[in-house]
Amino acid sequence: MSWRSLINHLRPQTAPQSIGTALARSNPIAILSFNRPHYLSQVLDSLLAQTALGDRAVLLFQDNAVSPFTGKRFAQDEDIKACVDLFREKFPTGTVVLAENNLGIARNFLRAEERLFLDLDAAAGYFFEDDMVLSPHYLTMMDQIYGFARKTERIAYFAAYGGLTRPLEEQKKRPRAVQRFTHNWGFGLMRRHWKELREWLEPYYRLSEGRDYKDRRTEEIARHYWKLGAPLISADQDVMKQLGTCELGRVSINTRAVFAKYIGAEGVHFDSSRFETKGFSKTEMYPEPVELEFPSNETLEQFHADERKNRQRRFNERMTKNQIWRDQYEATMGPLNLESEPS
Repeated sequence: MSWRSLINHLRPQTAPQSIGTALARSNPIAILSFNRPHYLSQVLDSLLAQTALGDRAVLLFQDNAVSPFTGKRFAQDEDIKACVDLFREKFPTGTVVLAENNLGIARNFLRAEERLFLDLDAAAGYFFEDDMVLSPHYLTMMDQIYGFARKTERIAYFAAYGGLTRPLEEQKKRPRAVQRFTHNWGFGLMRRHWKELREWLEPYYRLSEGRDYKDRRTEEIARHYWKLGAPLISADQDVMKQLGTCELGRVSINTRAVFAKYIGAEGVHFDSSRFETKGFSKTEMYPEPVELEFPSNETLEQFHADERKNRQRRFNERMTKNQIWRDQYEATMGPLNLESEPS
């Protein structure tokens, strides 16, 4: 079964009547879950403790254990069941969207995005994975940022996790400030941006069909986007989405003050040693909500310019240090000049 057929098979054609039109337009919450119920439980508890949860729709997009392409097992059935049971216990009126097979993170996110933006017709959606505990004020801050984002075409993603390793005393110096965000963690996404980004990502999804996420066609994906002039250095789905956001001329913003705590010490991208080295175990959350000072159009332009410059610099560094990637690039695009600094 192809990727697109699999997604269409799993995605209901109409929004559940129990959710209703009003809730579908009040920034519904998607929780992406796989095989870490001990983390998921903490995330769900922090969501229940939100001062601004209200009656908005909450949906669990639970991935499953076995690949439909290779039959490879990526998780234990009991962990999948434990995640579903936890959600149903804590959110008895929530919606469980259980995958029939293992989708991988990119496909699981895609079906969550399609459910919120196509089925529920939401103007924005909030997306949380199973490894970030929220301050009770997280949704309050997210709703505040959404109020700004809906008034400008420049905002794509937004978050309120802040500078996770910034000491509280440092946060207190500029708690109302807004900055660019660096990771797709605990984020809001505007539907108008998602629609354009989804089109930009179509080749990425197409070239990933028929295989597991870890076996995606990285070289073919890179060649396609290099031909578009994009400084691609990874086919990770988060990297692709932020690269596409930059290429589409939009920016992603975050609070400076910290309203979440990353707990993913064990996972795809982290182990306990790296988690400690990065300083995530020492996160201090800001104690109260604040009124943010949102950036001017000129500042948003500068955010975008900084993002482009940083991405080009990382591209240059990757091509300088990794001869295999450079050979692949030059086989596709011709000689690469890395002598000048990115403008």
